Amino acid sequence: MKNLFILFYETRSLTLRNELVELNIGLARKVAHQMEKVSTQSYEDLEAWAIVGLVKGVERFNPF
Repeated sequence: MKNLFILFYETRSLTLRNELVELNIGLARKVAHQMEKVSTQSYEDLEAWAIVGLVKGVERFNPF
């Protein structure tokens, strides 16, 4: 997976970004599930925000 991050950093390919998000979407869902216990927001809203955060994290990640 490290190579995908480096390749995305170098090319900024949307296809690679989407692949990285898909590979890590389970993490976003897990965080949303955990936050559901302490939040008044619905799971769907929390999941949407977690995915937005994941996309931003992938886009801002600097492997160097």
